[in-house]
Amino acid sequence: MIIFKYSFFYFLKNSKFQCMLEFQMLLLLELERESKKYSQLYVRVKLTRITEIKSGILYNRLKIT
Repeated sequence: MIIFKYSFFYFLKNSKFQCMLEFQMLLLLELERESKKYSQLYVRVKLTRITEIKSGILYNRLKIT
């Protein structure tokens, strides 16, 4: 089973309000036939991308675990 998890964080901050919106999408792909056919092991991939906007500066971080 291969798991891809996408996390998008939008952080907006100014003098009056502070808002944070988080969107997560979980996509599951099962490769049981291919794994059994080619004798491969199951792989779990977690992909997290965080986008932050602070004071008009855009920060992108890509984390693969």
